[in-house]
Amino acid sequence: MVLKTNDASETRMGEVRYAIPMHICPTVAKYPEALTVEHGKVTGAWRVAARDH
Repeated sequence: MVLKTNDASETRMGEVRYAIPMHICPTVAKYPEALTVEHGKVTGAWRVAARDH
């Protein structure tokens, strides 16, 4: 992932960031499930219907 910022000093190496991708079709089908996260904690998983198609 590429992160663009006007002030790089705001971000530390290894810091956790959550992102909402704009286009994930080619990537998401590589994995059997997508994890859901709420308030910084994994809350569940969704099966990827496009897997192996």
